Amino acid sequence: MFSLSFLNSSLLIASLATFIPILIYFFAKKRPDRVIFSSLKFIISSKEERNSKINLKNILLLIIRSLIILLLILLFARPIIRTFLGISSDYHAPTTISILADNSLSMDYYSKSTQKLEILKDKIKYINSKLTNNDYIRIYTKDDFITSQKFIQGAIPDTLIQKIKVTYNSLPLDSLVARALRDIKDIPTANHEIYLLTDGNEVISYSDSLTKINYAIVDEEEDWNNLAANISSTQIISNNNIKQISIDYTIHNYGKSQVKDKLIRLNYNDRSYDRFISLDANKSWQGNFTIPIEKSGWQKGFIEVQDEYFLQDNRSYFSFFFNLNPRFTIVSDDADMSLPLKTMVNIFSANSSNITYLPQNRINNQLISTTDIFIFYKLASFSSNTKTLLKELGQAKKGALIVLGPKSDSSIVDFIDNNFAIALKTGFSKDLYPDWSNPYNEILKEIPSQQFKEMKFNDLVKAEWKNKNNILLASEKQAIIASKNNNYLLFFDANNDFVTSASYPVFMNKVFEKLSNSNLEIKSLYQGDAIEVTKGSKINDKEVPSSRYIFKEKGIYKLQTASDITYLAVNLGEQQMQESMSRQTQFAKNYTDVSDNLEKHLFSDSASFELLKYLLYTILALFLAELFIIKLSK
Repeated sequence: MFSLSFLNSSLLIASLATFIPILIYFFAKKRPDRVIFSSLKFIISSKEERNSKINLKNILLLIIRSLIILLLILLFARPIIRTFLGISSDYHAPTTISILADNSLSMDYYSKSTQKLEILKDKIKYINSKLTNNDYIRIYTKDDFITSQKFIQGAIPDTLIQKIKVTYNSLPLDSLVARALRDIKDIPTANHEIYLLTDGNEVISYSDSLTKINYAIVDEEEDWNNLAANISSTQIISNNNIKQISIDYTIHNYGKSQVKDKLIRLNYNDRSYDRFISLDANKSWQGNFTIPIEKSGWQKGFIEVQDEYFLQDNRSYFSFFFNLNPRFTIVSDDADMSLPLKTMVNIFSANSSNITYLPQNRINNQLISTTDIFIFYKLASFSSNTKTLLKELGQAKKGALIVLGPKSDSSIVDFIDNNFAIALKTGFSKDLYPDWSNPYNEILKEIPSQQFKEMKFNDLVKAEWKNKNNILLASEKQAIIASKNNNYLLFFDANNDFVTSASYPVFMNKVFEKLSNSNLEIKSLYQGDAIEVTKGSKINDKEVPSSRYIFKEKGIYKLQTASDITYLAVNLGEQQMQESMSRQTQFAKNYTDVSDNLEKHLFSDSASFELLKYLLYTILALFLAELFIIKLSK
């Protein structure tokens, strides 16, 4: 049994052009001029003989030319003839195989001690091994691997298939299906088969009613078990002047069964802290590790849960910089500070040797590399050295604490106006109670706004704010605390309720921690995130040739520039984690399940033979026949 079909059937409408030579023959035929002779007997007989020969030649040429036009149209329509006698995978017509390989995060799940991605690769290798030199293959992946770019003739090296990896930022399977169906117009053979290899972890809705798609579930294990660790927050706390790191974390049980005595481990600066938990199915457990900070510098590590099913979410990383003993440089025209501020500096520095007092004429830009916290205390004016230092601090994305004094000349007035949009006035404000505080600022968020409203401020440097975005605390139009570009501005020093309250040490602690580059909250990047870095920077000791770097794996990355080293924690995003374990096996109607016997279905549709070369031979023969008839008539 046989059937005929066309790959580009829409072109068949052009077959109407076959009638063009016929129309030309009937409507464009030139009638000869009439000439009268005295005797027509012999002329008429010779004309009838000659016309019969001409008509036969013209009819033959007309048929040949019509056939040439028809066959050319059929050539572009790509006719194929198909047999239903059955074809084995060992002997089949030339076939193009499109494989849609699901290499999403869930393929990193281990089933019976085997990674699903490896099972998928084995299936691809099997299909690849059955290809002949007349076949073509194209493997579409979610990260647009090199095999997705074009149809490749013959089997490809297994080493190339082995290089397919789990992707962190994957395309939907629907987009792969749409692309494969769109590329049908470019297939190099008459036969085409599409195979979707997936773990069934994604709903497939895209389809084409004219195209059959085979799918195979890589692993049909119904019960998935997985534990995941996720750090929700990390912060610095003080306990009897001892700085501690407090890490809140959550353990998720995505499985359908209870787990008992699972090890939870905190790895912090290469030291381990362990505990065991039991957790019911589909439940979460929240925990905390609080440990002393051992030394200044980058604090880094991870929370880990022991789980052998899905390794991607077993760890959640953190990294931040903290300076236990920051170095202070206090720029002042006086030899000393007020007792409350001096006490806070002594406590935070932990050592008086870390505190340096300098007049303005002795400061320079070199201090930036040897100072963690700058305090400009009650200066009457800003010298050129001070202005330059403040500018350099801004370019280095650092800041300073500026405490205003009773006298300020135009250099300070202009600086405060230009940088904080605050107009300084002469004199002091007294007996003011704050009526507004910025509830979103991380420095003030731990101090209830109601507490401020009960505190009386005296000896406030008179100042009227123009832009409330820079204000942290105010009483009507009087600015009390302002902040912008990591600079903190205080319009008070002592002689007020705030300085004598328990909130003052909390506030100053937060300010000093920010100024010493402490990071009080986790700032995690995610797989697939991109960051802009200086050209020539090194990440994990590998030089980055361009400014854009994309994180492809989880972990802690060391970013090294000419002047600095930063450690970046890269984790799975919450959405990535959820999607990796959301089992949803749904397919459209024209998808055929071949999971049970892939070998039986492979090349089962490959019984079609394209007629291109036969059409070309026929067209060539017709051209030669036309030339022969024309030559013979002459």
